[in-house]
Amino acid sequence: MNTVTPNFVVSSTIDAIAWMSQTLYVRFKSGATYTYDKVPYDLYDGLKKAESCGRFLHLFVKKAGFRYTKLDHDPFVDHKIAA
Repeated sequence: MNTVTPNFVVSSTIDAIAWMSQTLYVRFKSGATYTYDKVPYDLYDGLKKAESCGRFLHLFVKKAGFRYTKLDHDPFVDHKIAA
């Protein structure tokens, strides 16, 4: 099981994102984590810099049709911030 280093973002819906080997990792505030396959780095970089991460994800990743998978584990597990 891979562990990825998160980039925590300011968003009402997204908690953290990461990119590794053309895979975008997105953990939502709900705790659900998804991977999106074959996402170029420039989209990940745009997501990090977006004024609205949720809107950017919807318009440029989800609507673009990148294949996704809901994970049954948290790849950010070693990087959670204590509440």
